[in-house]
Amino acid sequence: MGKFEDNKEYPFDVDSAPIAWLDYSEELKEIAELIYSNSSFEINRYPENEKTFRLERGYFLNYGFSIENILKGLLISENNSYVSNGKLSPEISSNHNLEVLISKIESISFNKKERKLLSILSDAIPYWGRYPIPKKHTKISPRFTLTDQVDKDLNTLWFKIGLVLYSKIKNGWTGPSGIETGPYISSTFENSEEFDNSIKELNKRIANGQYKSGNVDMTKYSRRK
Repeated sequence: MGKFEDNKEYPFDVDSAPIAWLDYSEELKEIAELIYSNSSFEINRYPENEKTFRLERGYFLNYGFSIENILKGLLISENNSYVSNGKLSPEISSNHNLEVLISKIESISFNKKERKLLSILSDAIPYWGRYPIPKKHTKISPRFTLTDQVDKDLNTLWFKIGLVLYSKIKNGWTGPSGIETGPYISSTFENSEEFDNSIKELNKRIANGQYKSGNVDMTKYSRRK
């Protein structure tokens, strides 16, 4: 195991892999879902005293970060030059503007309804998902209400993006500095039959000498001091 302080660029390159962005995205999505399933209605929210989900702002914040991560993972899977020289390209550092991110994606298109959801999340992440006011009064915007349908729509959108990303990294991915991730099989995106078949196919490739594993050098990689 390498030492964290020895070479920060190598772990940066390793952790820039789309798998890492997807992993973070799944975790944040799960947090949003836990918030939703455990959120009760509250009355007397200042100043309107209206009835809303108590934890809806935290839900939108985490879902926004989740979709931001999965979009960046997809972009990097399409073009690994978005990570170079130990830096993330300003092309995908969008100040949490998800609409800017999707404008750069080549492998998937988004309909009007999906773009509306992305616009809402783009407001939630830097503003009303975590603060009561924006930096300027001119930036104030309506708060969006969480409903069962919104939750379903966001879940559908997440899987739409995730399936495309998964298809690009399932059989391995080569990133900056020639780092290779190797095959990645996920039960999140495959049902039990598909998952079993993928494992069988992978084992067949191993038996035939066709398997190419990842090449992360653990003597150079560390996130621990």
